[in-house]
Amino acid sequence: MNVCFKLVIVSLSLLNVQVTGNCNTSTASHNPGTFWRHPDNCLVHRCNEDSTVTSFRKDCPKIQCSSMKLQVRDCCPYCDDNGNHDIPDNGDRSNGYKTHACKRECKSGETMVCKYTFEISQFEAASTACGDCPFNLTDCDRKNCIIADGVPRLIIPVERSMPGPTIHVCKGDTIVVDVENHLTTETFTMHWHGIIHTFTQYMDGVPHATQCPISPGNIFRYTFPAYEEGTFFYHPHVGTQVMEGCLGGLIIRLPDSENPHRKLYDFDLYEHFIALQDWSHLYGEDHYARAIFGSAVPLPDSILINGRGPIFSQIQLLDVRGNVNVTKVMQIPFAEFTVEKGYKYRFRILNGASYSCPLSLSIDNHTMTIISTDGADVEPVEVDQMVTNDAERYDIILNANQDVANYWIRVKGIDNCEPMMLQQLAILRYKGSSPGNPKQPKDYEYPQINGTRFGNVMDSEGTIIKVSDLRSLLPLEEGIGTDNPDYKYYVDISMRTLFNPTLSPYPDNRPVINAQLNNITARLLPGSLLTEPNLPEDNALMCNETTHGNKNCSTELCRCVHIINVRRNAILEVIMYNTGFDTVRFEHPMHYHGYTFRVVAMEKTSRITKEQVSLVH
Repeated sequence: MNVCFKLVIVSLSLLNVQVTGNCNTSTASHNPGTFWRHPDNCLVHRCNEDSTVTSFRKDCPKIQCSSMKLQVRDCCPYCDDNGNHDIPDNGDRSNGYKTHACKRECKSGETMVCKYTFEISQFEAASTACGDCPFNLTDCDRKNCIIADGVPRLIIPVERSMPGPTIHVCKGDTIVVDVENHLTTETFTMHWHGIIHTFTQYMDGVPHATQCPISPGNIFRYTFPAYEEGTFFYHPHVGTQVMEGCLGGLIIRLPDSENPHRKLYDFDLYEHFIALQDWSHLYGEDHYARAIFGSAVPLPDSILINGRGPIFSQIQLLDVRGNVNVTKVMQIPFAEFTVEKGYKYRFRILNGASYSCPLSLSIDNHTMTIISTDGADVEPVEVDQMVTNDAERYDIILNANQDVANYWIRVKGIDNCEPMMLQQLAILRYKGSSPGNPKQPKDYEYPQINGTRFGNVMDSEGTIIKVSDLRSLLPLEEGIGTDNPDYKYYVDISMRTLFNPTLSPYPDNRPVINAQLNNITARLLPGSLLTEPNLPEDNALMCNETTHGNKNCSTELCRCVHIINVRRNAILEVIMYNTGFDTVRFEHPMHYHGYTFRVVAMEKTSRITKEQVSLVH
């Protein structure tokens, strides 16, 4: 089956927001014709005669500045040539930033500079730092113990923790992170997934696009304001480093008075952040090589919840002491989350997976109310099971209204991972319940979900809610929904087997797998697109599907820096259709850097072509 998405993307300086009454906001009432500033100083609002609010975004001047000198004031970046650049960490780095000055109650108009230092270095899962874990379970909580699923392997954690430290800030704060590359041979960048870098696009962390990668032994300072509220995360953007356990959460909260969902729950606790990872016992480069040159695409060996969990997939392996004894590995402790009966809790869920297996999530005897996706608030939707894809984030409300006991949180790999019965469990522990694990079965098939399911669910039993069924709390931006967008693009997502001389230089070798958009495989510039903006448009390294001359990109490899030119403030309609592998099904989430977009339609089809899609859209 193939999935077809229809997205609408807008980049506007002028926004219209419908309000009720005499331009009433959460803090004041404004008369028609008056202006006022937003608390973050990024927007100026005007009250119109028809009780609508027109918002103008500040236009910041362009600057040239090194990352260590870049500062942000009143929503705009500036270069501080004479200031003190040794900004001290205002958190306890030695304790993984579990305490930090910016972890506080958010109040309107009160902002802070939130400084962190992240060391990126190679480390070992299930290393000597774990002592006698899992045979002595208390050792599993020792400092720098990253037990994962109990199988030793090379990893690249942040600050020797997995997941890395979670950044907790308030909207309007300035985030400053010094990333130190302590890797021996690899370059590095950090991408802040979901953050809209308005005026700070150089901080997006994409090598050869927004910056040159950080060489071993060097430091890069990322500085950007927390414009958007919601659940985000950070991860590397070089090679396969995201598969080595290098990721962490980034939570931006609102003051209670500005939070549209605040009355729906009692607690939004720092410890109720759930990070899901698929996990392999191979280093990421090994997986990449096997996918390109091997006979099959490798799949993960296990799933981790907050960096740990026993192995449930149907495989054989050695335990941490080198013995063929899987029962010892099964003693890895589960992640735990504590609630108290009678209260409602906001949980923030990150799918930090890397493979092509969606993950389903359910909580025994409990429903989940979705209130936000990828940082955007939506009308509440109650579900029994949710299916998430790589890099998606969902905020849910859990009502702790069941008997005082312990319940399984179940995460299962589906589609390509279903034959392996790949799963992981965590414990939802009620205060006052007995110690130990829940009594419900651990089986992959348990329980049968017959209620409401959310996400990319392949079968049609029960009630299915798709992403396009969610309703945003934000009104449509001006021009969205028009039948005549400024640009309409059809994007074919595919994984095709073609001869690629870069990967296999001998023509008699078999073709290899190439990821493509519109039959083009991406390559990188030697430098950076943003730092070298004056490259000629006819540069031989750049192309799109209309500039390849007589080359037939459907039968031979077309490889370039894939460029699509649009004018500023345009409205784009993008229709993406997934044709997958040449021979098997392939699923992959899509993410736009620097923009938000509206998902306005989606559908599953059989094999489909651009011509067939264009007949519908």
